[in-house]
Amino acid sequence: MNKDQINIFFTLGAALIFIFLMNALYFLLPYEHLNPYEYFQGSELNHFQIFNLFSGGVGVPLAAMILGSLISSLDAYGTKSAVLTMASVMIIGVVQSILVFGYDTLPVIALVTIIGCLFLKVNRWVVLASFAVLMLIHIMVNGFFELLINSSLDDQIYTNIQEVNEFSSVFRSSDYLAMVGINLEVMRDSLWPGIYNNVISILPYTLLGITMYRFSVLKYIQKNIGMMTFLALVVLGGGITIKLLQVVSLGSSSIFTVGEVIGGGLLAAGIYLVLLMAGLFLPEKLVKILSDTGRHALTAYVLFNIVMMFLSYGIGFSLYGELSIAAVTGAAFVIYLAVVVIMNLIQRFNIKSLEDIVVINRIK
Repeated sequence: MNKDQINIFFTLGAALIFIFLMNALYFLLPYEHLNPYEYFQGSELNHFQIFNLFSGGVGVPLAAMILGSLISSLDAYGTKSAVLTMASVMIIGVVQSILVFGYDTLPVIALVTIIGCLFLKVNRWVVLASFAVLMLIHIMVNGFFELLINSSLDDQIYTNIQEVNEFSSVFRSSDYLAMVGINLEVMRDSLWPGIYNNVISILPYTLLGITMYRFSVLKYIQKNIGMMTFLALVVLGGGITIKLLQVVSLGSSSIFTVGEVIGGGLLAAGIYLVLLMAGLFLPEKLVKILSDTGRHALTAYVLFNIVMMFLSYGIGFSLYGELSIAAVTGAAFVIYLAVVVIMNLIQRFNIKSLEDIVVINRIK
């Protein structure tokens, strides 16, 4: 495994915490069916605002960028192997969505990465141009058009108490088949009907990841660390500033969407740059620990969701709707640290994992 691959796996291992935080909120309550600025009160609302600042709209584009760079770094295996690998990941994601976590975006991210594989043999300038065009479309359709259309309408997010009560009742019960039914309902009503919009939203970030690898951004960082640090800070600052609009909008649907789509994407890009730089300059032992975690990211991800399922749902501790934002955040960090240890043990003792199911799994 070359240094570029080690660095990319490091970013994937480190980025898992942002993805875990994103999923953890949905194990807390039916987030899609409520207005958090109405539902949470006092200090809990303050905790949510901080939590959402670094998790809302960040996990998916961050994962898409890293996977884009990863499939580019494994180009020697061929496009067919990359496609089969992501197809395997998508199948695992669909099974997990049904049995564990209905709001899982892994199948869609894997599908978009398969589309991204079509750009692996394309001239890097064409990939860059495609990224620019798709990103512009994404920002216009999911950002500015949303703002223009809804600005003159009743723009508030409303809490659907009936849906909140239904989800709470099912997930706090011990009826596992009812939970599977809810997961299937979520997939049918929320995730897959918006597949076109999801592709438009995620593909630009996949192409950005491919572009960054094809233009050797890691070498550029090493030669221009000052400039890249400044760029990362500007991008992070821009993302945080736009995300802060969600705080002052107090439940505006259009502002919330713009914050997630534009602010979340910018913040994810800034975080990716910071992680790339960290992988180059942090101690080698720490880089290896997180790199080995990244090599088993699929297993880590599924394990986290299973643990959260037993923590939150009625088949386990039945804490759905009972935990505070601070408690869920703490739980996500504790589970992440435990997962890092487990994935390193898997790597050290060559224990079989989900990665052995996929095609590209023999990187030395």
